[in-house]
Amino acid sequence: MPSSVESDTCFQWFGSVIIEVNGVLLRSIAADVSELKTHPDLNAHEILNSTAWYRFEKGLITEEACIHEIGKAFDLPENVAQSIVRTGMPTEPIDSMLKLVDELRWNHKLFAAGNLPRPASQPLFFEQTFRRCFEYIFASSEMGERLPHLGFFERVLTYKAINPSRTLYVGANLDNVVAARSYGFYGILATDLQETVARIRMMCINPIPRAQEYLRNNARQLHLEMPSGKLLTDAFAQFLILDATEDESLVEFDDTQKEYAWAYGKVPKMFQYPPDIDTNAIGMSAIKTISDRTRNEMMDKMLRYRDSTGILQTYLCDERTRVCATAALNTIAFFNEFGRGHQVRETEDWILRILKARAFGDGTRYYPTCDFFLYFCSRLIKRAPHLRRRFEPVLKECMLERTEAPGDALSLACRVIASARCGIKSRVDFEHLLALQEADGSFGAGLCYRFARGGLDFRHRGLTTALSILAVREWDQLRAAQEQENMR
Repeated sequence: MPSSVESDTCFQWFGSVIIEVNGVLLRSIAADVSELKTHPDLNAHEILNSTAWYRFEKGLITEEACIHEIGKAFDLPENVAQSIVRTGMPTEPIDSMLKLVDELRWNHKLFAAGNLPRPASQPLFFEQTFRRCFEYIFASSEMGERLPHLGFFERVLTYKAINPSRTLYVGANLDNVVAARSYGFYGILATDLQETVARIRMMCINPIPRAQEYLRNNARQLHLEMPSGKLLTDAFAQFLILDATEDESLVEFDDTQKEYAWAYGKVPKMFQYPPDIDTNAIGMSAIKTISDRTRNEMMDKMLRYRDSTGILQTYLCDERTRVCATAALNTIAFFNEFGRGHQVRETEDWILRILKARAFGDGTRYYPTCDFFLYFCSRLIKRAPHLRRRFEPVLKECMLERTEAPGDALSLACRVIASARCGIKSRVDFEHLLALQEADGSFGAGLCYRFARGGLDFRHRGLTTALSILAVREWDQLRAAQEQENMR
């Protein structure tokens, strides 16, 4: 079976990047303090926001005229006015940003922008790094407009290579970033240099190939991490990875079993459980080679284990009469996907009541995070589109409520996927998820199970990474769909 993870060739939400010169690429050199000691009341900020300075930035007057006007307006000697004027012209390179620019130039169209008087902008057009890396420099003195005035951005948008929805705008001035965002640019406010570099790299460099490589390098060894640090061969997570990636080469399970138990192989006695509806529902949906006859036989058996109100029980045996809302949710998805949803209507109604009442807020019996439950709700409406009208409105409310809540990478991936499937582009959660990718390409080991017996938490690096890849795809597909809609 061809792998869907092989089909991604690019991750270019931001094919273009506009970076401000002032304070991001270059910094100003401080004025000679000795020249200012005789003027203790001097306010350099006020001078650099004066009419004379703005006209200088817009290329309407020369440097000599600017010095003269500022000296006259603020009653300053020529040498002091000259020092102040030169503080406003950025000339000192910020090496870490220029290094990043050199890295990005191979796969992105880069532009520089800034409030740059001609004495500051002209050298940049000939400076080697700027000529090599930037397609164009939007300088206020060349455009006759300055940031953050909207006229500046109107001029930028005449450059046909720039599509705001696919362009990252990085600025050190909040007013500039707000104005850029108002035109549809994805704005980043550069307050901390190291953090800004990391954030730009995170938003521009494709995380999927590194995550795919992690999965391939650990194929068939993507097992559950127990609290002791040992690994447990867990079939349920294997099926979820298969469900998310459609790549059977990544997973390992006991295909001789007719009924799947949660774990297989050499399992400690305390974790030996009988076959359950959850594992079988996900497994028989994800494994495409299973026959309809086998699926129907499994559904027949599941129907034999219901409580007095018709709710599906978790285990396929009489000895363990447990009910788990998440397991029941995945099972109604299984029934509806294969045309027998009408037989589990009582359980379906119960799941909807749980969703409406937010009863999942503290997780469910085996699943400690509510984001897992919401992810499975989104999986339900994806696998059973005829239930979308019934479930999506309340699921969308839940996702809006969960936006920006704390969580590890697995929780965030689940949340981003479920939000995207409801038409919500959760930018903050998405950025937080991307920031959690580790050096090996994985997204860490997210918390997936909690057992009441001993209160033990189990984590899974492979599942977290597989769902993070899916989250990136779902978010990007929604972005593309919304972009297409806006073009109509």
